[in-house]
Amino acid sequence: MIEDRVQRAVTGALFACGLALTELAWRPTMTQRLLAAGLGLGTAALLAWVWGERTRPKANLLWFIAGVGAIGLGTLAGAGFGLPYSLGLVVGLFLCHDMRLAPTLMLSAGVGAALWQPNKIWYAAGESDAWWVALAVLVTLSAAVVERDRLARRQGPPASPAWTAIRLGFLTIWTVGVLSAKEQLQVGRLFAAVGANPAGTTGKFMLVGVVLACLVLAGLLLRSKPSDAPRLG
Repeated sequence: MIEDRVQRAVTGALFACGLALTELAWRPTMTQRLLAAGLGLGTAALLAWVWGERTRPKANLLWFIAGVGAIGLGTLAGAGFGLPYSLGLVVGLFLCHDMRLAPTLMLSAGVGAALWQPNKIWYAAGESDAWWVALAVLVTLSAAVVERDRLARRQGPPASPAWTAIRLGFLTIWTVGVLSAKEQLQVGRLFAAVGANPAGTTGKFMLVGVVLACLVLAGLLLRSKPSDAPRLG
C-alpha cells in the first residue's frame, strides 16, 4: 500500500534524525550521521525490494550473528558514518518487513548511539551534553512510538493519531522538566542513599542496570498485540 510505504518512510526519517542528533553537537558531522543513517535505511529498503522475503530477519543464530556483526563492523568503521549506517541497515530491515521488534530496536539504537562516544569523557560532560542526549533519545523514542502505533493499526484496532500526539507531548514535557529540574532532583543523592557512588564502579553498573531495565520495559510497552481477527491477504 502506498500510504503504508509513506508512513514507513516518515518513521525512518524520524529515526535517522534521532541518530543524527547523537553527534551531541551542532556541527557538519551531524549531517554526515544523518546521511549515513538514511543510506543504511535506503540500502535495507533496496534489499527488501529486490530479494523480498529472503531479507526478512529470522529468530535464529545466523541472523543474530549477522546483525551483531554488521553493528560491530559499523562501530569499528567509526561513529560518524559506520555506526549510523549499520544501525540504519539493521533497523531498516525490521522496518521494511513490519517486524514487531522494530520499535524496540529503534529505541535501543538511539540510546546506544548516543552513549557510544569514543572521544567523550563522560565524567567531564556538561549540561549541553545532557540536553543533546535527551533530545536524541526523545526523537528516536518518538519514531518507536509512531512505528508501534502503525503496526498496531495493521494488527488490531487503530490507535488514534490524537492519542499518539498526546503521548509524545507528555514525553517531551517530562524530558524538559527533568532536565530543567535536575539540580533540585539530585539523582546522585538517590544513588548514595542505597550505598552506591555514582562516580564509582558500583554506581556505573547500577546505572547500566537502570538503562537495561528501562529498555526491557520499553520493549514490553511498545509491543503490538496481535488481533484475534483473521487478517486479509
